[in-house]
Amino acid sequence: KKQTQRESFFIKNFNRRFGELYRTLKAQALMERRKLTDEAFAESLGVCTKTLNNYKKGGRVPSVVVLFNLSEKFNVNPEWLLYGGTHEMFRGLVGDWE
Repeated sequence: KKQTQRESFFIKNFNRRFGELYRTLKAQALMERRKLTDEAFAESLGVCTKTLNNYKKGGRVPSVVVLFNLSEKFNVNPEWLLYGGTHEMFRGLVGDWE
């Protein structure tokens, strides 16, 4: 099935926000002197590293389960992840992922 222009726009923006979230979590981990490797982040989401890299590069869109894990384990606001815009990235403090 060929993507509509609207679907393509949604996926492009979603993947941009996912990349932004990843960089933010990584920066916070460094600030707190923790190491958040691709492997640890992927494992916490319930996916393999290759799948995580596909998310970051825009080659794949995370499933509802992955979105739920992001929201629950990292306090990510699901509205921000899906829609961006004026919604805040986090619902509160980022949880402990070690």
